Amino acid sequence: MNPIIRISVSLFLVTFLFTITSCVDDPSVDGNENEAFDRKAMLEFWSDEMIGPSYENYLAEVNQLVDAKNNFIADPDLASYEALTNQWFESYKSWQQVSFIEIGKAEELGLRNFTNIYPTDENKILAFIETGEYDLDMPSNSDCQGFPALDFLLFGLGEGDSDWEILSEEKYTNYLNDIVERLALHAEIVVDHWTTDFNKTFVANAGSSATASVDKLINDYVFYFEKFLRAGKIGIPAGVFSGSTLAHNVEARNAKIYSKAFFFEALNTCKKFYSGQSFDESKTGPGLSEYILTVNPSSSNPLDESIMDAFDQIEEKAALLEDDFALQIESDNMRMLETYDEIQKLLVLFKVDMMQALNIHIDYVDADGD
Repeated sequence: MNPIIRISVSLFLVTFLFTITSCVDDPSVDGNENEAFDRKAMLEFWSDEMIGPSYENYLAEVNQLVDAKNNFIADPDLASYEALTNQWFESYKSWQQVSFIEIGKAEELGLRNFTNIYPTDENKILAFIETGEYDLDMPSNSDCQGFPALDFLLFGLGEGDSDWEILSEEKYTNYLNDIVERLALHAEIVVDHWTTDFNKTFVANAGSSATASVDKLINDYVFYFEKFLRAGKIGIPAGVFSGSTLAHNVEARNAKIYSKAFFFEALNTCKKFYSGQSFDESKTGPGLSEYILTVNPSSSNPLDESIMDAFDQIEEKAALLEDDFALQIESDNMRMLETYDEIQKLLVLFKVDMMQALNIHIDYVDADGD
């Protein structure tokens, strides 16, 4: 072959291969449209049957928390205190159902950081209460508010029945009022934004790219599962990343009996989102399970089956844990570590196998070496 022709052919092949590689690596290019699956129908189901109802329920629960707080401040006694703590639990549980939805106004506000950063900074809270001077809008004060701060105020000020008597003092009720009202304000802003505008934008953005709604929410879902359910609720307090246990880092550590309940609420929310169950569990629709089965229907090792099995294994291990994760860590941390291991197996299926099957690129940085 003429050397000039050979060089021209080689350059053409290099250019062609570079172009193909660039298209695959560039998340803005729709390398796999997965046209057999209706992404818009899935977004509509997510919006109408999962996200919207979850947000509405969360707002309703937080508004009831406001009422319970007002009743306690107006007439503090053991009965109004118990009503307040019961509503704190219900509101906190409803938070687990929306925490992974860090999109739209929730992302803009940094809703998760201002709602559920734990462990809360108890010393700083006490200093704020004594001085009456604080700015809860500051990101540096995110660990002094939200449900973990309420956990401290409701269950950590005294011993047993004396909690309500201490909390009824004006300097404490002032802070109680501020953090509950802030929870309600954020919930109202996010829900109003979702229901009046963003839900339509969310559904309309049905393409297949890094900025499309499907890609963004699935990334948020996997990120939440990895960093907040796996690491935050189990791995960090169990000492996976520190080499020693950190029992004081469990969720709701002052209440002592709810960390397992909140873990299961979060896990069940993740499972429902994956399998395509509505918020009230009365309907099934297009979800990640159906998406995977559509784009990879003839796999010899069905990914969907492996994922559902992994959820079952997590539930089996977690069912053996104490209601109080701090007590579990102190008495038998191995069970926490075994639960973590099962969560880690599912994370690999999500982060590697599922994302590859759906041709979705991870859009966040993994900093803990897994």
